[in-house]
Amino acid sequence: MTSNISSGQAPPLDDVFWEDLLYAIGEGTVVPIVGRDLLLVKTDQGLRPFYRIAAERLARDLRVKTDALPPDFDMNDVACAYKEQNSDLSAVNDAVARILRTLTLPTPEPLKLLAQIPNFQLFISTTIDSLLEDAIASVRG
Repeated sequence: MTSNISSGQAPPLDDVFWEDLLYAIGEGTVVPIVGRDLLLVKTDQGLRPFYRIAAERLARDLRVKTDALPPDFDMNDVACAYKEQNSDLSAVNDAVARILRTLTLPTPEPLKLLAQIPNFQLFISTTIDSLLEDAIASVRG
């Protein structure tokens, strides 16, 4: 019999884990770290990753052909393809900043749910967007 740890898999989460987690949240000792996996937004095509939508907009704005990109391309893939065509990467930085500033999509529901937990007083985001900040502002006013 092999353990989950030796096989590289995380052990299953049991009732004790969840009880301990809920206790720690109640005590205010949990700091949620939010990454791009929670940034799923409702669109006409269903739930879509925010950064995929941003990458599609970046490709369009920079006139990068998406058929040459990997099927699950992201903004880095677009920037690399743009660099192959152009030497000035400042256009990429400017376009990303503009897209993140102007892209208006519904706030992802998971972020709103996290923001509703009053014992979370500090959040850490590993992304460069303002979606977590927007969720906190909309929920906590």
